[in-house]
Amino acid sequence: GTAAPGSAGAVAGSEAGTAGQSDDALDPVERELAGRALTEEGAMQELAAQGGEQCFRSGALRALLGPWLASGSPPSSDELDGLLREDPLARALLAQLPHGAGRTLELSRREARDLILRLEERRLKASIQALDQAIRDAERGRDEGSLGRLIAERRDLASKLHTRNHSAIG
Repeated sequence: GTAAPGSAGAVAGSEAGTAGQSDDALDPVERELAGRALTEEGAMQELAAQGGEQCFRSGALRALLGPWLASGSPPSSDELDGLLREDPLARALLAQLPHGAGRTLELSRREARDLILRLEERRLKASIQALDQAIRDAERGRDEGSLGRLIAERRDLASKLHTRNHSAIG
């Protein structure tokens, strides 16, 4: 029979919970990137080139991918079979992975790069929002010393985001 939706996630959540995050709480973009890195040479290469484990906030995903990031290639077929038998998180990632058989190495790398850029853009936006709140707090508290630093930091992040958005378009 087929497993109930989310049942793999519930099992993986108990394991991933040790990293402070349930499987279901993992960022869907991080999940897709991790699944692709486990199954696609191009995605693993691009992930390694773009910072490896640093691309993930999730400790569970960093731990799962660590050995293969260190070697620079995804698990062999036998290693992947072993992971699927033994690791609920790996099973959940691969069960939800969109099937893209026949991807070229370059296409795999480009799609992984796009996922990494989406993660970075989201994190920049979240940091800008946090700085906006800190700026409002500093204004209310009339903390001029912090205010100048916070505004400069926000300007830098906004500039990075603007540059990313415009370089991604071209």
